[in-house]
Amino acid sequence: MTTYIMANPVHIERFNRSIMRLRLPDHLRDPSYVTDVYYGTITHPTTGYSALVIRDNNTDIRIHAEADALLFREMLDIFVADAAMTQQESDDLFDAAVAAKGESLNILDHIPASWEPYVLTEAEADAAGWFPDPEV
Repeated sequence: MTTYIMANPVHIERFNRSIMRLRLPDHLRDPSYVTDVYYGTITHPTTGYSALVIRDNNTDIRIHAEADALLFREMLDIFVADAAMTQQESDDLFDAAVAAKGESLNILDHIPASWEPYVLTEAEADAAGWFPDPEV
């Protein structure tokens, strides 16, 4: 099953980029490494909103032991400032990431409650028009 988390494109990019930094901190990245995000994304054809594409075989995020959790905190603070999550949700997600350093964190187990209306299954995303019929 694939899960889609819908949000403002700027928020999705920041969140996705910060997940990659938890997995592979900047100071450990090879300069030739071009991938800057962890999950794929899709854009709704009419609303312009984006969604993270989380496949069922890719829900666990391995948090590097040397990850800079403060960078993750800074990204979460932007979500709180934009009212995209509560301070408590931010704190809970931050604490989970810190506790998982050197281990894995299942992203779907830590979706903030305020995001739940924006978490869709593939069937729900299809019904909401995320996958337009291809033109022939």
